[in-house]
Amino acid sequence: MPRHVKDYEKHIACLESLWDDEIEENPLSILPVLELIARLYEVRFIRLTCNTEGEFAYNLDLISKEKRYDILYFAFHGEPGTLYLHDETELTLDVLADLMKRRFAGWIVHFGSCGTMDIEEEALATFAERTGVAMLVGYTEAVDWGESAALDLLFFTAIQSYVDLNAFWNYFSDRYSDIIDATGFCIYVA
Repeated sequence: MPRHVKDYEKHIACLESLWDDEIEENPLSILPVLELIARLYEVRFIRLTCNTEGEFAYNLDLISKEKRYDILYFAFHGEPGTLYLHDETELTLDVLADLMKRRFAGWIVHFGSCGTMDIEEEALATFAERTGVAMLVGYTEAVDWGESAALDLLFFTAIQSYVDLNAFWNYFSDRYSDIIDATGFCIYVA
């Protein structure tokens, strides 16, 4: 088993919506995963919540000004080609590309949402071209929250050791092939 030295930090900017209507006791959140990654790998993270399109656009604009970050993590419900905000607003990849513009060129975009990546490769290529992002990551299946949180932790951990995104995927897809197959986790390298 090759050991990789951390040679390139990738800080994480996360936008997250409420997962359900439980806001009083222990609402679901990806925050503990981000905190663990930050402690283990000295990775910085920003996590902003947004439940309406206005909040989403505002927070996306704030994050775009943070030049030390490399991963844009969308933690939302989803379906093929779409993210859902808590107020049930649909953000298609076309709308998302309009909002992002090219302000995240060279970043990795991770769709932490069910099925968002279950679209034609041509649509992923168009999104990557319009936004200038280096890689798209996400799920092609409806995925269990716990499984996706575990795989997201593995992804954010492993990606820290790679500059070459294809080399990363060769390592990651070999090492975690069973959970990748079970969740439909996939990438698109631009």
